[in-house]
Amino acid sequence: MTEASHHPQPPPRHNSTRGYSLGLLYGIVLSGITWGGAFAGWFDWIPSSRRLQVLLFLLLSLKAISIAVVLYVEAFRARRGAGAGILTSVGIGALIFFGLCAANFKI
Repeated sequence: MTEASHHPQPPPRHNSTRGYSLGLLYGIVLSGITWGGAFAGWFDWIPSSRRLQVLLFLLLSLKAISIAVVLYVEAFRARRGAGAGILTSVGIGALIFFGLCAANFKI
């Protein structure tokens, strides 16, 4: 027997840091554009009495889509870093949303 047969080859390493960074950046940019536009007047056509309901629906929809993308991406070993980055961006996107709500809504 040869020496190589006793030591199996390790699986190839994937650059998960790059994938994580890209996934995180994707999620933050998407949330920033969505919420920045929402509070910049893109939704002024919605009656003010329903605007908060629409924004909450948009928040939940965006986060549900992000989590669905994470579940899909996590199925591929080479893309797990990107899935973790998108999952991290879910929380950051929610913080962006609640920060903009606190800054723009008068109670």
